[in-house]
Order: sequence, then structure tokens, then C-alpha cells
Amino acid sequence: MVWLIAKVLIISQSGDGMAGVSAEIGIFADMNHIDTLTSLAAEAGLGTPRAITPLAAAASSRRYFRLDFGPGIPSLIGAVGDSPAENRAFAEIARCMEDAGVAAPRMKAMSTDGKAYIVTDLGDRSMMEAVAAAAKSGDWHGSEGFEALHRCMQSLPRLQYGVAARFNASKCYPRPAMDRRSVLWDLNHFKYCFLKAAGMEIDEENLENDFNRLADMIEAESATRFHAFIHRDCQSRNVMLLPDGTPAWIDFQGGRMGPVAYDVASMVWHARAAIPAGVRHELLAVYVKSLSKVLDCEVSVEEFAEALQPVLLLRFLQVLGTYGLRGITEGKSAFIEPIAALVDELSLLLPWIDRSGMPAIAATIRRLPSLEAVRGSREKRDRLVVTVMSFSYKRGLPRDWSGNGGGFIFDCRYPNNPGRYPEYRSLTGRDKPVIDFIRADGEMVTLAERAVETVLPAVRRYRDRGFTHLSVAFGCTGGQHRSVFGAETMARAIAAEGVKVHLIHREQGIDIML
Repeated sequence: MVWLIAKVLIISQSGDGMAGVSAEIGIFADMNHIDTLTSLAAEAGLGTPRAITPLAAAASSRRYFRLDFGPGIPSLIGAVGDSPAENRAFAEIARCMEDAGVAAPRMKAMSTDGKAYIVTDLGDRSMMEAVAAAAKSGDWHGSEGFEALHRCMQSLPRLQYGVAARFNASKCYPRPAMDRRSVLWDLNHFKYCFLKAAGMEIDEENLENDFNRLADMIEAESATRFHAFIHRDCQSRNVMLLPDGTPAWIDFQGGRMGPVAYDVASMVWHARAAIPAGVRHELLAVYVKSLSKVLDCEVSVEEFAEALQPVLLLRFLQVLGTYGLRGITEGKSAFIEPIAALVDELSLLLPWIDRSGMPAIAATIRRLPSLEAVRGSREKRDRLVVTVMSFSYKRGLPRDWSGNGGGFIFDCRYPNNPGRYPEYRSLTGRDKPVIDFIRADGEMVTLAERAVETVLPAVRRYRDRGFTHLSVAFGCTGGQHRSVFGAETMARAIAAEGVKVHLIHREQGIDIML
């Protein structure tokens, strides 16, 4: 069996002062990378690492390592890749970001052949973790994820225009700009890696005509004020959160000149981030306000939103191409599951696409839901989903919008109510002090456990019979403490069965998928 095990590579000093490496690493790991980074660190006067730890593999061929120099000395990150041009593009952009005061890795050393470099270590927390946590909880406002996205949108114009004023675009990789050629690369990526892979018969002549029309629209942006440096892969996994919450940008080696709206589309309309429409528009407003300051002139959200449309379409099509390659062709389920959701997002652009005179693209998008790959993705989303809700009897019984009717309702009004005590009135059944109170009292715990014992057999049977919906609700006086605790307990138990749960705390305004 082929396997890889990432081990810490201990570099120790022998008695005669020569550095030796003792390591245990899985099959196919290249020890030459370790030697290369060790030598590079020494040549650059950075010292000899005491330990080198391989980091998770990137989507590209680059390998990353953390270099530890001992107590009190900041660790560094080493990278080894096969493309000197790509690495030198990274170094050039990193230099410009430093000059512009943008938070990003700082270059410490690069090998003469351009295949290895060492940069400052920004830590292990990517913004993706905070955004995913907000999406899972459904409570965006006030969340760390929302705050991080807010800061990103504030700082993004400074990155785009600050770097553009300082860097040599000829060093970009693989193109100096998001020009017609690179746009058509992305569109053909969609055509061949998604449409062809999914088995769609296409009108290539007219589709190519529309591709050229879209390329014209994006190319025209190069003459506007909304054209500067773009990160190109601007999404939450490519932003690290520093200890003070400042977003720091990474993986910008593909950056180039282009329409700044492309980065906004990549970050805010990222399908996997599942940012709600209302939050998206708030973030767009934050970006536009910051952009106005950078440009020193007023930019309206409406004006920028119009410039956003063509690159949003391009981005969606490009991502679908990636889903086709990784999901349909390579069979990776993580890239199949989001396909239907992204097709739904594309459908929302149809009125604009129709107005813009791209009938072949519009016709293609309208046919996407009938593709087996899209239907299969939607079926995965439409397998049994159990809606678990907390509610207040004062506001009436919950309504089952699935059309199936039935389900379970548990009355939680008889256990001791934490809401009667002043210290718990502002809290909910999701907060630790309330949970501790309920557990110490025991009565609500017993009710919740017996409810789980009652419901789980039905969940299993519904799943086995191919049913798609079941509802379970917990009601109490205010829908704040006991019912919330009961719903949380039930949701965890059902999710542990591998069944999707739609958790709703009606009176708290929380609506999430588990």
C-alpha cells in the first residue's frame, strides 16, 4: 500500500560539529528537499534548523516545511518547487507586499536556481477555519469568521493597488495579466474538464463566440480604474489569521494584473464558504468603501456590482471546470458534492447573461441541471435530512415546510427552567453555564436522552427506506433554554448516525446544516 507519514525531521549536531539528519518519513518523500533547505538556511545566515517538519501537501507540486531553530528563535517556512519562474513570481510579489505594508510572508532566502525559498512563518490558523465555523453555526454576525472577512475586504484594495504601483508585471507567472488568453484558458477549462467530462453535447461554434464576448468584456476592464494587481486565488484558505486577528495573504504566486472584482468574486462568492447572500452584500459594501479611499474618489456599490458580473461568471465557470476535473474525472467526492450548489449560483446570473448577449452560455447553463453529474450531486444533498427545531409555545407550533407533515414534538416545559434565574436570562441552552445548570438538575437531561432513544429508530428506518425528511421539535416557554438544549442533544445524536441535520433555533434566529 502506498503511504506517506509526515514525521519531524530531527537535525542534530554531532560531536565534530557536522550536522546529521535522522529522519523517519514515508515512501516517496524526498530527503533532498531537507538538504536543500538546510543548506539554503545556512548560506543565508539564518542558522542551522534543529528540526524540520513537513507540512500538508499543497495542490501544486510545491512541498512546504517548517524550520525550527530552537527556543526563542522564530520558526520559518521553507518551500521547494519545480518551477523557478513561479517561485520568482512569488518572491517579486512578496517584496511588493512588504513595501506596501501588506501582511504576507517575508522573503528570507532563495536558492540560486530558484527552486527553493524560505519565508517568515505566519502560523497555522487559516481564515478558512473561522469562516467554516461561522457557516456551521449559522450565526455570522459577531463571529470571528465575519470579522476576518470584514478585515479582508477592508485590506484587499490596499493589496491590489499597493502592489500594482510597485511590481514588475513581466515577472508574473504564467501570464503578466489576466488577458484574453488567460480568460480563454479558464473558459476552455470549463468546456473540456466539466462539459465534456459530464457528457454534454455542446454547440462549440456558438459557445466559442460567447466565450470571446465574455473575454472582450473582461479585457475592457483593463482600461478602467477597477484594474490593478489581483491575487488570482483569493479565498479563505489562502489567508492566515495572525494572533491579533490581522489577515495575512499567502499562495499569491499566480497573481497578475487584472480586474480587481475577480478577487472579490473569489473570496465572497466562494461556493465552499457558503456565505449567505445578505452577508455577501455587506462584505461587498465594505470592499467598495475601502476601494473609494484607495482610489480617492467615490465608488458606488451599484457601479462596482456591474463590473463584478462578468468576472463572477468567469470565476463560476472556472471553478466548475476544476470540479469536473477533480470530481467527475478523478472521482473525488469532495469536488462532486458542491456541483449542484454552484449550478444554482450560476442560474442566478442568467438574467444578466441574457441581457449581455451570450445566448450559448445561457443555454448551456439552463441545461446543466439535467446532467447526471449535477443530479447526482443534488441527490447527495437531498438524501434524508432531519429538521431539528427549538421553539417557544408562546409563538405557536412550528410548521413543517417539507410537505410531509408528521414528526415528533417534545414538550420541555415541565423540567426546571433556567430562565427563572437572573444569571441565565440572557443566555441560551447553547451556553456552558446553562448547560451546566441543566446537567446538574438532571430532569431536562433525562427528557432529552429519552427523546433520542425514541427518535433514532425512526431515523434509521426512514434512511433505509429512502425517505428524505423527518422533523423533530422541542418546545418550551421561551424557546431559549430547555428546548435549545434538547434540540442540540438530538442534533448531535442524529448527526452521529451519518444523517444530515437541519438545526433551527427558531427564537434565536439560528439556522444551520450539520
